[in-house]
Amino acid sequence: MIKAKRTESMNRYLLGFVVGFLAAVIMLAGIQGPLYAGEAGEEAAEFLRLGAGAKHAAMGGAAVAGVEGPSAVHFNPAGISRRDNRSFEFTYQQMVEDINYGNLGYTQPFGEAHVGVGVGYVGYGSEDVTEFEDNILREMGSSFSGSDIVGGVSYSRRWGDFSAGMTAKAIRLEIDDSIANAQAIDLGLQWRPETAGWFNYEAGAVLANLSSRVDGEEDGESDGLPRLLKGGLRLMPGLGLKVDLDVEHRLVSHQTDIMGGVEWNATPNFALRAGYNASQDVDDGISAGIGVRLARMSLDYAFVPFGEFGDLHRVSFGYSFGE
Repeated sequence: MIKAKRTESMNRYLLGFVVGFLAAVIMLAGIQGPLYAGEAGEEAAEFLRLGAGAKHAAMGGAAVAGVEGPSAVHFNPAGISRRDNRSFEFTYQQMVEDINYGNLGYTQPFGEAHVGVGVGYVGYGSEDVTEFEDNILREMGSSFSGSDIVGGVSYSRRWGDFSAGMTAKAIRLEIDDSIANAQAIDLGLQWRPETAGWFNYEAGAVLANLSSRVDGEEDGESDGLPRLLKGGLRLMPGLGLKVDLDVEHRLVSHQTDIMGGVEWNATPNFALRAGYNASQDVDDGISAGIGVRLARMSLDYAFVPFGEFGDLHRVSFGYSFGE
């Protein structure tokens, strides 16, 4: 009797929390959208959409429903509470020309909740300073460089089949002597019902990069961050297959894209992956990759063709502490 009352009370609390969370997401989306209406395309810090880890990069960037562990700090903070041990992940990608991308994440249980931290960095290399003189492009004997960095702290809790989380982050954009800063938050929700039978599914939602404008030091001008409203679904029909589908809407540029990916766990320690990302119009947005797990370690690789710029390769290494 007492147990039944506790369960009923918990279900009411959970329902109230979920309804409140969804209401907050809808309200914030409604506020952020009209605030930047008429400014389509004015987005800064596009590197925030690069993601974390190689697993989901190989699956077209689809991650809202199925992500967990350190990668969730970036994709969906609700997912960090789906891993009950301390986890670490490092990602590296050599992009076009001299551009490099790295991401570092860590998550762990914290009482009845889970916490995580993540840092992402893009280095744009060095370029020579040039200017036109008498209609001739001349080098000025100096160079400039640029970089973007983001650091975030996440908090997540789980209630039965539901989990919710938030990430607070700081962004710094730098090119030559010009520096811009911004602060933002991400809100995330995941639902993973314990269904009976052979067909399972999971769902998730994220409202990302909610912030004020990006404030520049030099002239006070600023652009909006790529504010994103995302929904995701993961299907698990059996035979080691996982199918992920995300829909992403940009609240600033009013663009909607679809990402999808498939993972086949050929063995418990080896996975094949492929994906499609409609937001990438180079080489049709196709991607592929593999994953290997050895005891507590994991190694993931993603391959993304990028047309005349060459092929992009992303590698991530993960380690879980304890059982």
